[in-house]
Amino acid sequence: DNLKRRLAFSTIGQLSYIVLGAALLSPLSIKGAYLHLVAHAVMKITLFMCAGVIIVRTHRSNISEMYGIGKKMPITMCCFTIASLGIAGMPFAVRQALICCSTDRKRDAGAYLFDAGLSNGVF
Repeated sequence: DNLKRRLAFSTIGQLSYIVLGAALLSPLSIKGAYLHLVAHAVMKITLFMCAGVIIVRTHRSNISEMYGIGKKMPITMCCFTIASLGIAGMPFAVRQALICCSTDRKRDAGAYLFDAGLSNGVF
């Protein structure tokens, strides 16, 4: 129920994609791992900063106690929503790129990595 613990827990799954990309040892998969690392870090930092603002302003750290927070803090929640959507979209694009890298279809993998970068605002 703790907001920061939930944010931290989701990082475990994302790190497995980064390690897998680096472990494939192809140039494209290593670039994808770096791209995922940077994109994940930027969005996760945004989520943790928003969580910190929410906790400091409301003095509540449990999600079940945060009713009506969107009306009280619209800018913070807008940033939180955008970062959440970015985090949610990353695994699909990265999985597709890693599948292409593991089957040695570099052209398709490059397209997926480019799409992942566009969806996460990296390019």
